[in-house]
Amino acid sequence: MRLLKTKSPLPELEDFTGDDIPLYAILSHTWGRDEISFQDIQDIQRGDTTLTKKAEYSKIANTRPWPPYTDSTYVWIDTFCV
Repeated sequence: MRLLKTKSPLPELEDFTGDDIPLYAILSHTWGRDEISFQDIQDIQRGDTTLTKKAEYSKIANTRPWPPYTDSTYVWIDTFCV
């Protein structure tokens, strides 16, 4: 399972297997014309900041830092965690 860390300065994905999966929130949203993909997340991690200007990037940026009313430090978002 691939999850997005909510406590990192840039989008960062972490893979989990087996029974060692942490608590996570599932985020649902409407799909826009310029969604962030798994490849986009990898490119951002490599330093491509142009992708942070995509219209739908705000959905990702607004998950970090995660609201204080939850203990979850991970989220699952269908556009790139699948």
